[in-house]
Amino acid sequence: MGRPLAAGALVLVSIGVTLAAMETGARFLADPTGGNRELFLQGAQARASSVHMAADDPELVYVNRPGYVTNGVRIIEGHGIVRSTDVTPQKPAGVFRIAVLGDSIAAAHPVRVGHEPSFSDELERLLNERAGGPQFEVLNFGTDGYGTPEEARLLETHVARFDPDLVLVQYCLNDPATSYTPTVWFLEGKAPASYLLDLVRRRLGYTPSEVHPAHPRYTHGTIEWRRLYDRNGLAWPKVLRGFARIESWARTRNVPVALALFPLLLDARASESDRALMPEIYAQVRHAAAARGFRVIDLEPAFAGQDPAMLRLLPEDPIHPSALGHRLAAAAISAALDRGPAEP
Repeated sequence: MGRPLAAGALVLVSIGVTLAAMETGARFLADPTGGNRELFLQGAQARASSVHMAADDPELVYVNRPGYVTNGVRIIEGHGIVRSTDVTPQKPAGVFRIAVLGDSIAAAHPVRVGHEPSFSDELERLLNERAGGPQFEVLNFGTDGYGTPEEARLLETHVARFDPDLVLVQYCLNDPATSYTPTVWFLEGKAPASYLLDLVRRRLGYTPSEVHPAHPRYTHGTIEWRRLYDRNGLAWPKVLRGFARIESWARTRNVPVALALFPLLLDARASESDRALMPEIYAQVRHAAAARGFRVIDLEPAFAGQDPAMLRLLPEDPIHPSALGHRLAAAAISAALDRGPAEP
């Protein structure tokens, strides 16, 4: 009896030692971030001093850092709103408040650091030029990397304090998924417990850990638009649930919702398949928003006929508009609000 037990124990010890050695090797050789280890390691600095800070709410992961200043420009005011001047949660008498929900297009940090107005800044200016109306405050809650679910959660938990009269959803075509950064910088403790097991799971085609850009919560690198807007996939239903939450919040408070649909800024390098797919995606978004009672402001006509190189913030970026793009968007949104009831 003693010899079989000793032999069995020896086998178990040998297996344990082998697995430990393989785990050690995996930690040296395998990369759970999919080649983004250095990017992931920037998290400590981002958590300490970036425009974002960790959120207590696990659904949001991170939020804008109140009072953030960079390059001499106050990017975020004291309540986490993207503007240089502070506002009070209590709405002043005679003020009509528009709350903007959105991602990095709305946040527009590179545009504002360059001392140019974002579309929300310009929209506030244009609306306040109207004679005989109320004073307008456009409160921009745009947060880099947010998708529709995070925007809905921010509305429910933070934006509500500011008593908006209108909610304006800035919709970007990558909204069905959140961006890899800055999200990954705030996922402390999310690295896989076992690099070996994570490697095996990825090789077998299972969902990788949340520190890998291929995790279904993210958009990163080349975007597969058809997969992102697959009605039976993982991403698009999150948009529908986000729209439902926004509509539910607004309906109980009798607050109208408008959605500004920002198109892709395609140039001659865009594939024919992407060009052919975009009208279908735009229609899908418009229909889903309208089904929730949102007023859809399609910005594609406002950008039509413009040189894409002038509309792009960066030459290789078809998503983020330049200062010119922001001005055109603001003018189109202002004109659309002029044509319909934007005041109580």
